Amino acid sequence: MKTFNKTITEYDDYIFPNQMLILDIETSSFSPNEGFITEAGIIIKSSSNLILTQFVLEELCDEEKVLRELLNIIKESKLIVTMDGNTFQLSFLNGRFSKYYSLYSDYQTAISKCIFLSMKQYLKILSENQPFSYDVHSFALKNGYKRKSTTQSLDLISIFAAYIGNNKLENLKKSNTQSISSVYLNKMLLHNEDDLLELFTTVYTLNLNPIKLEANDILSGTLAGKIEKRELKYYLDNPKDYVYLISEDMAIHKSLAFSSNKDNITKCTKQNCYIRKTGCFFPIEYPKFLMSLYSSEESKKIKLFSENLSSKIPYAAVSENEKNEFIADKYLSTYLHFLYDYSIIN
Repeated sequence: MKTFNKTITEYDDYIFPNQMLILDIETSSFSPNEGFITEAGIIIKSSSNLILTQFVLEELCDEEKVLRELLNIIKESKLIVTMDGNTFQLSFLNGRFSKYYSLYSDYQTAISKCIFLSMKQYLKILSENQPFSYDVHSFALKNGYKRKSTTQSLDLISIFAAYIGNNKLENLKKSNTQSISSVYLNKMLLHNEDDLLELFTTVYTLNLNPIKLEANDILSGTLAGKIEKRELKYYLDNPKDYVYLISEDMAIHKSLAFSSNKDNITKCTKQNCYIRKTGCFFPIEYPKFLMSLYSSEESKKIKLFSENLSSKIPYAAVSENEKNEFIADKYLSTYLHFLYDYSIIN
């Protein structure tokens, strides 16, 4: 396996989230059961620098080494940005990790803690109801990044095969002159670098131009695993406008109190001014980001539930029949915003 590192210096004004990983892989097939990873590229923040790293197989048996490197990086990540999320890249990655028993368990543990963002799907959402449509390539080009590689994706498989074959011959000859394999290697590296920098340009641009989102199906089903069925409380503002029903353990507006037994009514305080709800909920780990996506009037309509007043993490409700569709767009919006602002809370 060969490793190549490069520091990105063109975007010094960008606060890159500490635990964000931009990832792009090249493969020998569309199926992880028939092919393998030939090359992997990442962009991460290391100390105060943005580092672009590429791993290239020199031999077919090097795939495990590449996956081990990726595993160590994924363990330190919380948000993974790819071209198409689970549609191909992460699905293929999962398929290849499953072939290596010594890595797969650790990979499953690490990946279960990550949030996935498909930039392709993200841009599709942005284009809804607009007279234009963006893919990552056209969006990056519009915002200043022009690809240097002329290699087509479908050509990479034959280029990789030529690189492997020539590299073996050259190692046997031990020639010091510029090799044919290096020509193929540079084609692979440049194509992968372009893919990574197009993703990065898109992330960078959207950070400079925040867009309010109410989007479904952008993130993977990993978050859906956090949904719980339970009873929680929604705390009401202005306790003086409510009364507390002792037997029902809930607050009602004081204008409705006339229909209740006086012995069952007591004054509302901040601690008991709530209504109870049983259903499916999921945690909103960054509520201030959620609220920042909406105007002050809109934010008043967002109901967040909690166990009690001292609970640090509020919850949002999801109806039972919507659970599998995972359409909690406010929560998705939170994590999209988290893409830009995660470093603030680190």
